[in-house]
Amino acid sequence: MLTRGLIAVAMVALFRAAPVSATVSSDAVGVQEVLDRESATEVRSTAAFLEAGQVLEVPLVPATPLRCGLAIIIADRRTTVDAVGAPLRDELEHGLEFEPSDRTSPAVATSENGLVIIDACREREPAERVLLRMGSPRGAVTVFTASLPLGENTRVSELVARALDRVDGPSSRRADLGPPLSGGPFPSRKRRGRQRALRLGATNVLSTEATADPTGEGTIAMTLTRGCHTVRVMSAESLPRDVDAELWDAELERRFARDRSDLPDAHLSACVTTATAVAITWKGASPEGRVVIEDEITPIGEGIPSAFGAQAEASIAKLFHEREAPMPTVQPFSTALGSQGATELHLAVEPNRCYVAAITLSRGTARGLRVSAGDAARPSLVEVPRGVEAASVHFCAQRESALIHVDVPGASITWLLAVWLVGAEPHDPAMDVVNLLTGPAL
Repeated sequence: MLTRGLIAVAMVALFRAAPVSATVSSDAVGVQEVLDRESATEVRSTAAFLEAGQVLEVPLVPATPLRCGLAIIIADRRTTVDAVGAPLRDELEHGLEFEPSDRTSPAVATSENGLVIIDACREREPAERVLLRMGSPRGAVTVFTASLPLGENTRVSELVARALDRVDGPSSRRADLGPPLSGGPFPSRKRRGRQRALRLGATNVLSTEATADPTGEGTIAMTLTRGCHTVRVMSAESLPRDVDAELWDAELERRFARDRSDLPDAHLSACVTTATAVAITWKGASPEGRVVIEDEITPIGEGIPSAFGAQAEASIAKLFHEREAPMPTVQPFSTALGSQGATELHLAVEPNRCYVAAITLSRGTARGLRVSAGDAARPSLVEVPRGVEAASVHFCAQRESALIHVDVPGASITWLLAVWLVGAEPHDPAMDVVNLLTGPAL
């Protein structure tokens, strides 16, 4: 009887619903306290456990002339959640795209340290519901919806972020980092930037000037020629500023790059295969101050494959450009095409030689990329989150065969894998004749 009782207790403990982690549950208490203190009404909470890509719909409190709805979504700090406020329209039921870089339909917000807040009154149309999509492999979320006096949503959102210590930035508690970095006078920053660009292979540096508006923000239109570009946005004032910027494809409304670093100058990187009209937006410059935009242009290497489409060519070129690595001068000795799911490739290689493998999406959007390459016992591994379209891994061969494992979760995806031998040089047919005449070196 005693044994049977112990087994029953163990079974109850095993199948009892696991509570949400202490961090998320205590954060939920913190959100509730802020909403109670700020006289929020119609407060409701919804908890759910979502798998990757799963969508949850939660109704918002209807807006009135004097009050507005607010949704506060909290999850573990390492969990990524996308959220969007949307009206109740039939065409949005199954066709809403969760793309953080899309500026054309309701704005998508991505969680920072597990927190995302949707203000129903700031949408293009009054939001009547909030849609969530899990970006991580899985995770628990808690959604608070409430009604607040008109104009109070922004202030309450800041109070919640501070109460949970989940403001933008590192997930650990912020310390006093001192005054902002100055980077030195503007002329020296500009000179050092140009010298560095030329040292890394840039063939041209174009400079443009603009004037910020009274709030320190601004937008300028440019055209990027074929190649890889590093666009630097600099406040030309002597006082240290923290300039943040974004680079957008003006035609496709797609974001190429964003800089939110705590540095005086913003650096934006993009590679394009044809002339592309772009828009550069910035904030943080001196009010009505002079802003200098420099475009550092580096040619796309001859070894970047172009036979698989412009998107694949630009993505692989950007891998080398952002890592400040020399671009290949010869075409990859091996390429492969694949689709979503897990794929294993066996590659014939030379022992004691090193290789670089690059993978990029040529169609579709994946929930992440994972590539391992080399010997099965000691592979080199790289893993990138959703939203990153390309990755590269370096490995050295110990045998005459290398195993490459590719894992791309998602649907309707096509990817390209290219492998280069490190140190390979362009083949010169004339050297074959020289080697034949001179014989092998002793």
